[in-house]
Amino acid sequence: MSPPPSLDLAWFHALPDDQLVPILQDVFASAPLAVQVASGRPYISIEALCAYATKALYALPHGEIFASVNAHPDIGARVASGSLSEKEQSTAATSDASTMQQIRALSSTYRARFGFTFLIKAAGLSGEEILAALERRLENDRATEERHAMENLAAINALRLHGIGTTS
Repeated sequence: MSPPPSLDLAWFHALPDDQLVPILQDVFASAPLAVQVASGRPYISIEALCAYATKALYALPHGEIFASVNAHPDIGARVASGSLSEKEQSTAATSDASTMQQIRALSSTYRARFGFTFLIKAAGLSGEEILAALERRLENDRATEERHAMENLAAINALRLHGIGTTS
């Protein structure tokens, strides 16, 4: 079954689990979350789907949540051509080399400090905006930063859910 040009809940609901779960696993970088969201069908709207996915994300064990966080590439790192991450980081990727170098260096500092990938919903953000957020967030304590990472993961998941089946 081919996806339509944009997310259509009728299509989403009609997909058998063995086809939908792998799609959702790519969206979430989490097999347990993919299974949970697939099993929650039907949804009355895309917003209800996103809300359920966020609630299910927050119910996952801490280790599973941060495995999903760490499955995301660092901002400015090489990403697979045509991947969701490439599309989401496209605005930042046009930033000057110095900004991207600073982001890569501070991302490494961030990972050393907090033990997980710096995660931000990068879609539409410039490299300078990402760098400023990274600099601010390096000042946080671990609990605050875990919360920020989870909030950004939920936002990325929602963005990706909205885009399932889009071709652009």
